[in-house]
Amino acid sequence: MTVTLAFGPARYALTLDDVTLPAELDRWRADGSADDVPLRVIRAEPADVVPEGAGFAGDGFSVATAEGTTVVAIAPGRPRALISALSAVVAQGAPTRGCVVLHAAAVRVAGGVALLLAPSGTGKTTFAALSGGRSFAHNAALVSVDPTPRAWALPFAGDARPELDAMGVERVVALARLKRGGGPGFEWRPRSGATTVVMQHCARAPARDALARERFMIASALALRVPFGVLAASRGPHDLGALDAALATETRP
Repeated sequence: MTVTLAFGPARYALTLDDVTLPAELDRWRADGSADDVPLRVIRAEPADVVPEGAGFAGDGFSVATAEGTTVVAIAPGRPRALISALSAVVAQGAPTRGCVVLHAAAVRVAGGVALLLAPSGTGKTTFAALSGGRSFAHNAALVSVDPTPRAWALPFAGDARPELDAMGVERVVALARLKRGGGPGFEWRPRSGATTVVMQHCARAPARDALARERFMIASALALRVPFGVLAASRGPHDLGALDAALATETRP
């Protein structure tokens, strides 16, 4: 059986050989097109070591490309390993579509979405969950910069929270480094400081990054085109008030 999954401009045609598609990916099904990247998905014990430059391996999966064919091996009894494999495949190949994958949450604001960047454990998912219907993505987003910065939610989290990940595309109107604080607050910062933050949260596969230059150029363009600030979160839905006020009333650098 062949299934096409479309994560914005990142499209993949999966030929499933004795592998069941996880139900949480059903929303991302699409009609096939000439732009689809073919992947053969099989049930097999993943190799512990994948030759450098030919693929990569992770927990319960391996990805190897030979003679133009990419094969994803999923270990028996590990249905969610396909989620992990696709996460790595999309992240690794995103620059070929003019995109990067960011480990980030996103919330809806006036004019689009704000991407929330922070180390694991800071509270991105909690923040998205407490924003209610304003949650756009709770863990990962595919982001492009041309013709304008745009984002698509990705379902590649360790926890399945489909209610927090929206379908469709939104304009990116702000980047925010999320930090824990005793109360809500937001402060604009120079855009020059955003490049390092964005690069720190660029996802990539556990392999040699053949697209490192392209990934850096896209991340740098995003940092230069979108206003950047620091958002203090006290783990409450009212935290969005400070961000809303900054977007509505303050001059952005």
